[in-house]
Amino acid sequence: MLRRDVIVFYFPYRGVGGVPTLFLRLAKELREDFDVHIADYSDGYMAAHLPDGVRLIEVDCDPQFPSEAIFVFQAFLPWRFPFFVKISPEARMLFWVLHPKNFDPSIFNEYHRIPIVASLARLANGLAANRKTRLASFVSYLTASHAIVFQDRESIRSTSKFLDCVIDSPHFLPIPLPAVSQHKLSRNAGELRCAWVGRICDFKHSILEHLIRRLRKTADSVGPIRLFIIGTGDYLSVVQDAALEVEGGLYRIDFLGNMPEANLPTFLAEQVDFLFAMGTSALEGARVGVPVFLTDYSYKKIEGNYRFRFLYDNSGYCLAEEISPEHIEKQSTLEATIETALADYLATSQRSYQYWEDNFSLDSVTRTFIGHLSDTRATFGQVTSEGYFQPDFWGRIFRGAALIARPHLARENIGFRQDC
Repeated sequence: MLRRDVIVFYFPYRGVGGVPTLFLRLAKELREDFDVHIADYSDGYMAAHLPDGVRLIEVDCDPQFPSEAIFVFQAFLPWRFPFFVKISPEARMLFWVLHPKNFDPSIFNEYHRIPIVASLARLANGLAANRKTRLASFVSYLTASHAIVFQDRESIRSTSKFLDCVIDSPHFLPIPLPAVSQHKLSRNAGELRCAWVGRICDFKHSILEHLIRRLRKTADSVGPIRLFIIGTGDYLSVVQDAALEVEGGLYRIDFLGNMPEANLPTFLAEQVDFLFAMGTSALEGARVGVPVFLTDYSYKKIEGNYRFRFLYDNSGYCLAEEISPEHIEKQSTLEATIETALADYLATSQRSYQYWEDNFSLDSVTRTFIGHLSDTRATFGQVTSEGYFQPDFWGRIFRGAALIARPHLARENIGFRQDC
């Protein structure tokens, strides 16, 4: 690529999250060779942590976007982008699928915890089947234009499932995590120290509750276990209730809440023997040499024995996939896996670290990312002419009605439209 090309990382968001952290990390890495912009709210997370040499575009203050830039998006439903008329038709785009549900065409969440709400969501979604067709066409355009990359195998599988389409020759771009100075030197003496790191949300709480129960049984085999739960979320009270049912005796559970990002590597390296996590939280442990059990996700209660496996035993850069019957084993192997790892703990630790270095280090991913920026041919002019930015009728009707009923949800309308 030519030096000083313009990049715009677009993700207006006021909270702490994986995408803002990822975009800030890449912006800082690329600022010496590119003209890098961050598009965020004036009081957004990225705006508050803007690296030196990176320019801010405040989307809530009549934003002016640079012409002929390359816009980097977390993949989203294109009709929710509010600023396409303000962007040069020649500007290009790169969609990065960073979540299995990025291309979910549903109008509402069918997995809501309240049954009547879930039933109404399924009814509304059934009236908007054309959204799936339009999204499949959009993904096909992005693929042909070399303008879409996937974080892992699961994001490809879920996108294909949502849209009933085949994605030919997909390109991977895993989530990078920079190196830190801390490194696991040995396992801790005494009780076995395990940890969970991650948000306690709708698709994560079931596997966390299952982990809490399984470690209680594991303690009977391997000895005393202490579980640190790092993170919080809407389902925290549900998980706390599950912990109260099983802790005691050989098993202790500590809820530590959110931990500052700068403190996490040291805590993991010094205090944790095994980490259980998904997504970038799993990489937090691997980069300091903590053996990581990758956990998968589910919106439903997990029945039977989920098969826990180490991060380095996965393929396709997978950092979590939806739990299916294939993930369930007849008898628990968790106890034996832990005992085998403890027999040669340093070797297990090194394998965890090496997996991060080979696949998710910042240097290697940045080089791949620059190549994808150079290759993309998708333009705002073409996407506009194809009508992908235009919302569908039923989406506008149902989501608009929801915003009228709950107007506080419209707070995010500036960055991403919520009414379609």
